[in-house]
Amino acid sequence: MPEDDFDKSFSTLISKLGHPVEEIRLRALESLQAKLNLKLVSDIDILQYKYLYIKLLEWFNFPSPPKREVVLDIILKLSKNESAAYNLHSIGAVEFFNALRIDLTPELERRVDEILENILSKHFVTQSVSNIS
Repeated sequence: MPEDDFDKSFSTLISKLGHPVEEIRLRALESLQAKLNLKLVSDIDILQYKYLYIKLLEWFNFPSPPKREVVLDIILKLSKNESAAYNLHSIGAVEFFNALRIDLTPELERRVDEILENILSKHFVTQSVSNIS
């Protein structure tokens, strides 16, 4: 698929993650998860989509959001990359996750802790390197 077509279709998928109709949001999330699991799209291909991180965080703003573990797993996977960690930090994910932890099960809290660890460790490494340069 040509790059422009990928950008357009992936941007559409991202926007559907925030759709007001839950069924559409769920289908978009399942599609994203399948594309990542089947390696139809690589983590590297989607790191540039800052809008994706925002939509994934906004998932938790809907009433009783389903599949929270799936969203956290996707964020966790992406947060292992320095660029994603930087983007997550820049959109306020640290504060968001610290506030979200209160309403989570212990298992989901552990995922959030891993995400926070990735964001903070990668962010500070990036900051240190840029201060040295």
